[in-house]
Amino acid sequence: MGKNGTEVDDHILLFEAVREAELLLDYISRQGLEFDTKTASAIVKAKHLFAAGNWAPQDETDFWAAYNAAAKGAAPVTVASIKAAIDPPTHSLPFKIVQRLTGGKFKASAARWYAMRYGLCTSTILLALIVVQIYWSSGANMLDRIEKHRKELDTSWTAVSALRGEIGKPQEQQSAETKKVLEQLRRERTIYEADLKVFKKYWSPLLTSNNDDQQADKHEKGGEWRRDAHISNLASVGIANLGLQMIQANILPLLYGLLGSAAYVLRTLSVRIRNVTYVPTANTGFGLRMQLGTLAGLAIGWFYKPDGLVNSSLSPFALAFLAGYSVELFFTAMDKFVLAFSNSPVRGQKKADKTLPDSQVGGKVGQEA
Repeated sequence: MGKNGTEVDDHILLFEAVREAELLLDYISRQGLEFDTKTASAIVKAKHLFAAGNWAPQDETDFWAAYNAAAKGAAPVTVASIKAAIDPPTHSLPFKIVQRLTGGKFKASAARWYAMRYGLCTSTILLALIVVQIYWSSGANMLDRIEKHRKELDTSWTAVSALRGEIGKPQEQQSAETKKVLEQLRRERTIYEADLKVFKKYWSPLLTSNNDDQQADKHEKGGEWRRDAHISNLASVGIANLGLQMIQANILPLLYGLLGSAAYVLRTLSVRIRNVTYVPTANTGFGLRMQLGTLAGLAIGWFYKPDGLVNSSLSPFALAFLAGYSVELFFTAMDKFVLAFSNSPVRGQKKADKTLPDSQVGGKVGQEA
């Protein structure tokens, strides 16, 4: 039974090999590549001999030699890349789910399917980045506006403090200057609180509690605004500002790095599909690259400062995107940085080890372990 099982395995192996050789022969013929007619004859002969069951050892030898020649003639295209361009991704669970939902009407090769998946992934990343970018930029602009009105309000409050003796008088007894200063204070307070209300509604609900607003309201008596309310509002704005800085220094660089790596994957995928060199096994490398791109973008955020990036004329977001797109260059630079600060005796020891015979180096490593 073991012998019969081996014969069955050999039969399946030869059947797959003949089919793969035909795929290579078909690709070479369609692309107009140079090819030896003897190699083509050997593959065609092997196909008919295999179908007839009249397979001699010399025929198998000739076939494998022809298969090898066909693989070299089609390079860098391989059997796996040709199959990816024509066969569906049968091992992909999402593809099976889509086929079941469409009743089997959805058809796509492995290359097309994974191109759609990476394209959808990139679009999702881009959409998330746009949402976070709009949320952060509008909040930062609103903070600048609030800061501007806060300074104007402080100036007016200082002017009011200088006229404190006049404020306690009835309105008809107040001087024209006092009325003008109080009117200016009310106007600036209205603008300031309107901006503050919008900011606290959309940018600080997760960072401040309703108790802060209630406490600020208690400071208002008889419609007159007190400085305690101003201080309480500044505290809420300061906490929300910390959240916006976290988005700017961590979340946005991370998303830009992820987007950069996704852009590289899409570009590489498009080139490989066009050249018929894409294979599904490359998805593992693509996934790892996107993870490394995310880490590279986050690392760029570590060098962020409110007034820009350390020793750089580019914005941290642009550098995060470039770091995600060119992961190799980023981590190569990090490796060089680490080597520059490595312990010199260790480098000398490694250099000395290279001069020893392999047997001595192996023994030395074994003793150290």
